[in-house]
Amino acid sequence: MSNHHLCISLRRFKVAELRRSLRRSYDLVDDWDEVYLLLGKLERLSRLAFIKSFGSALTALLVFINFENGREVSVQLGEFEVSIRASFLLTFSSLCFFVGAMQLNNWSIFFATKNSYFPRPWQRDFSSNAFSALQEEDVMGMTAPMVLSSFWKPNHPIFSLASIAVTLTVLSLTLPPIAATIWMVMQHAAGISIGSTLSSLDMIAHGIGLLALFTTYLLILAFHFPLPIKKDRQGIRWGVLAPLAKDAGHPMKKKWLREEE
Repeated sequence: MSNHHLCISLRRFKVAELRRSLRRSYDLVDDWDEVYLLLGKLERLSRLAFIKSFGSALTALLVFINFENGREVSVQLGEFEVSIRASFLLTFSSLCFFVGAMQLNNWSIFFATKNSYFPRPWQRDFSSNAFSALQEEDVMGMTAPMVLSSFWKPNHPIFSLASIAVTLTVLSLTLPPIAATIWMVMQHAAGISIGSTLSSLDMIAHGIGLLALFTTYLLILAFHFPLPIKKDRQGIRWGVLAPLAKDAGHPMKKKWLREEE
């Protein structure tokens, strides 16, 4: 396959990097349980961090939508009224989406690594979901509508329908943040377009918010969608082949130096 036809996502590179580090740090045969539980813990922590950032972004956005009054957002808390510039709150929500995108990528790396790591493959009928539940690491894994058995398989369409329904439900959860961020991009763009009537701080806030949302989509696309790559000739020469040579140096060293002049 030619180089220009090779497409790999950044997440795949990160998963491979993590697996290499695990092989260097642990015995994946003897320490399989420790490795699997560690991956589960990291996956859970990154998932919770993503939920917190995403929840903060949606909360700030809902406050903006419901309490925005011109250039300010005012919220009545008992006898006190709290006010903040609308552009600042909208930018805060955009930055939370940006941080959430990084945490989503982090979560997907640990999730993919954990699912690609099959502990105790030599033991028949070993269930990683049941093991995680018994170790109090992930009790929700047992609720998946799947039958993991070497002797039985589902013989009713309700199992397939349940799996499809769960998948569609999870996918539908992506629609609110997509719609919200598109709306926020329009709000930031509108704020910049009428910049003559806004203060310089509002303009800066809208610019930062627009950049944060653009970077959010860029991070997600770069991590989860295969993109074209090519071989790093210099990296292969000097990072892989040259260190393998003896003290005299690699026999192709002079040729490589001439080609780089």
